[in-house]
Amino acid sequence: MSMIFLLIITIIYFISGTLFFIGLIRRRNFSSSEKPFTSVVIAVRNEEKYIKNCLLDLSKQSYPNELFEIILVDDHSEDNTGKIIKEFQKRVNNIKLLEIRERAEKFSPKKYALYEGIKKSRGEIILTTDADCRLQPKWIESMVKNFTPECGMVAGFSQISEKNKIDSVSTGVQALDFFSMMSAAAGAISLGFPLAASGQNLAYRKDAFYKVGGFSKIKHRISGDDTLLLQMIKKYTDFKINFSFNKESFVTTYPIKSLKELFSQRARWASNAFYQRKTDILFFIYLINLYLINLGLIIFLPLSAFFKELGLIPVCCLLLKWLTDFSVILKGAKTFDRIDLLKYFIYWELFQPIYFVFVGITGTIGKFTWKGRKY
Repeated sequence: MSMIFLLIITIIYFISGTLFFIGLIRRRNFSSSEKPFTSVVIAVRNEEKYIKNCLLDLSKQSYPNELFEIILVDDHSEDNTGKIIKEFQKRVNNIKLLEIRERAEKFSPKKYALYEGIKKSRGEIILTTDADCRLQPKWIESMVKNFTPECGMVAGFSQISEKNKIDSVSTGVQALDFFSMMSAAAGAISLGFPLAASGQNLAYRKDAFYKVGGFSKIKHRISGDDTLLLQMIKKYTDFKINFSFNKESFVTTYPIKSLKELFSQRARWASNAFYQRKTDILFFIYLINLYLINLGLIIFLPLSAFFKELGLIPVCCLLLKWLTDFSVILKGAKTFDRIDLLKYFIYWELFQPIYFVFVGITGTIGKFTWKGRKY
């Protein structure tokens, strides 16, 4: 009976991967000629290592200077983040700095910072990223182009490290892991079934944000200012959600060097997994299936070496999972020009089952640290 269950969840996984693959094939490019006023809103905390490069990138944008503003919301930084921003304000006239002094009760720090920034913004379009991201000169312009009249949100592509600049296997595995998520998200959105997005590269109409009540329904969740917001816009409005495949809109972030920090980050992302049953039951089922297939392979692959009655089903399921993963990642690698990541595929597949099960458990019931705060 257990072998039949493992086979069923593997087939479901294969079907899901096939749909992501089809979505990547059916990708669309959008090119709206409208140039609405846009507000780039970034929540920052202890970002003195990265904020200067981010601001330099924002100061070199091709989008008309009079048509966008940069709002940086400092969430109780304990380093020189605020000082660096104030120095930039002397040279760049469209930068605004908001400093959070107190936070509303039961409101997660980042969401509250973003909410305060959006509340003070003038833009019709809200564009978000993180302080540790590098942005191309046409980032704003290329993201805004995706806003067709019926579109309420645009998810953008984000990657860890630039092409051919990965310096270790551990960084390569981390980059491929994140890349697999982005490829699946892009495929799902292109197919018309948006599931997830990354706040490192995300834009939405302020109107769509307020139509779902902003972050009010999800303000208590530590993360989810991206994926949970996407799911609410999909669920409660008639707006469409597009994905930007324009290479000039791609964002690059830095790898996490510490394994402890990496697991803490992924646990934070996974902390919303069970909550997805309220916002997107389809994504919740997908995550449960993903968890079960990895757990099943961890349990039954070793057992199959000792119990012949299990047959070759665990091995066949493993191979089908690998085939599914490789197909989606290969298509994504061609789409986003990251063929260099394929060399880390085997390492990632060997690492993923244990890592995913561990992160799933710790994210749901465990504790993690983020920006110097424990949750």
